[in-house]
Amino acid sequence: MSTKPYTQAIRPSTKLLKFVGGWALLALLLSALRIRDGLEATWIADATALWWSLGLIILVMSIIDLRRQRDLSGINIHRSLPDTLALGVHKRVQISIDNPYPYTLIGSFTELYPDALQAPRLPLDLTLKPDAQMQLTYPVLPIRRGACEFIGSQLRLDSSWQLWQRLITINEVQQIKVYPNFSPIVRNSIAGIESQQASTGDHSMRKRGEGMEFHQLREFRPGDAIRQIDWKASSRYRKPISRDYQDERDQDVLFLLDCGRRLHHRDGQLSHFDYSLNALLLTAFVALKQGDAAGLMSFAGDPRWLSPIKGRASINTLLNQLYDLHSSTQTSDFLEAAKNLTSRYRKRSLIIIISNIRDEDSEDLLAATRLLTKRHVVVIANMQEDFLSQTLNEPVQSFNQALNYCSTNTYMRERKKLHSHLQKSGVILVDALPSQLHTKLAHEYLRIKRSGIL
Repeated sequence: MSTKPYTQAIRPSTKLLKFVGGWALLALLLSALRIRDGLEATWIADATALWWSLGLIILVMSIIDLRRQRDLSGINIHRSLPDTLALGVHKRVQISIDNPYPYTLIGSFTELYPDALQAPRLPLDLTLKPDAQMQLTYPVLPIRRGACEFIGSQLRLDSSWQLWQRLITINEVQQIKVYPNFSPIVRNSIAGIESQQASTGDHSMRKRGEGMEFHQLREFRPGDAIRQIDWKASSRYRKPISRDYQDERDQDVLFLLDCGRRLHHRDGQLSHFDYSLNALLLTAFVALKQGDAAGLMSFAGDPRWLSPIKGRASINTLLNQLYDLHSSTQTSDFLEAAKNLTSRYRKRSLIIIISNIRDEDSEDLLAATRLLTKRHVVVIANMQEDFLSQTLNEPVQSFNQALNYCSTNTYMRERKKLHSHLQKSGVILVDALPSQLHTKLAHEYLRIKRSGIL
């Protein structure tokens, strides 16, 4: 017996339903002929008797086949899932089915899989040999991030004459996580980022003297502070020796992630929120690689908080914080988010707001950035809607197209005006199409890191 929750049900097979359906059609045909030729035709009586005989044969065969049904509760199914799944990446699920009986079983196999996955190959035909184990595999395609679960497996096994099917359900619940497809983003982007750094010849600017991180010992210079003098070194060298400091190079990067309703919009298979996650994860990966600490706070949806953490392995912590986070139907309140952030974290940091801002956000957003720039360096990573540029580039051939063009043009002017106000208030702006946001934001982080403004 299977030790897992187990149910069985018996139902007519397609073959039996076809027999019964054919028998019913013959009845209709005989009725039509009886009306045409009359009740006195002798062949009508013979055909009616034959029809009843066929019905009796179908009935007897179905009863015999039903009574010969065996108890199949000894069948066992084991499912082996991948460790993790990535959005849009095919993986294979392995199935092992044990047939402990001394006879062959024929039928089909399917899974009760989650809506977050697609499994186009199911159901699978199978033939279970006597006293043997059968291995099956089928591909799954994750189409939505988050935690999901398989709730069971089903076998449909034919009876001896294939007039009945036994439906066996084994309720083996297994959970699995679907993560953002992060690996190719890093693989395809890091090489371009590093090559651009090499081609521009940029280097980090070190600010020596009044920082907090020790750099080297040197001779005392006019203008050095008394606290910089290293008295032990001065005694050893018999002349004044100063300690040279530089600004700390390891900084905190805090992502303020908008989970509001605007991020629902989709470009192809990915939503704007998925593109936001890609930008956050790539930039966090680059920051961790540079030795900085990365943290996050989400707003306008499921609230998540992760204090800045260091180390390249910390990207896994970020992934586990974000893999099941989705955009909501809430309106984004930037000022409230800024207040929450300043109350949680006071150390000077690089704050990166990832959102889709519009001109109606002007008052709220400017108030939020004024609050944040008092202590932090603020970057807004803003997504451009792809359809806006498409609308402006399409030829105008109708009145409706002219209206769309004018309204889009007005919207773009107001959008640029908001961007100008933000930049004048000290905000660094990254404006890009969703599919390009991750690389542009990572480049901007590196530019800020090299400039020493943090």
